[in-house]
Amino acid sequence: MSESPRYERSDLSRRGLLAGIASWLGCLLFAAGVSLTLLRIWWPTPRSDGRSSVPEQADLAATRAAVEAEWHARATSYAWVDREAGIARIPVAEAAERIRAGAGADLAEANP
Repeated sequence: MSESPRYERSDLSRRGLLAGIASWLGCLLFAAGVSLTLLRIWWPTPRSDGRSSVPEQADLAATRAAVEAEWHARATSYAWVDREAGIARIPVAEAAERIRAGAGADLAEANP
């Protein structure tokens, strides 16, 4: 009866064995790094002051009112964009009237 062949220690390459283990560890570390990065991106981080990172409804309403007030002020006021170049911001309604008046004048000249 023959015995099954036994492998001697010299049959295993240390370099190959270490390369295989290092490859597996490298893959595991890479997967862990990607997972932690994605969690950091998608998962909300807790705030240091103990409040929730999700704003309260009252905060959202106040922010929306402030933003809308700023937009309204910009849309209905005059201001210099670049004074040296002579570029100014005018109210939206006035800009629309000037465009309409200019387009109407161009159409009247084109079709007498």
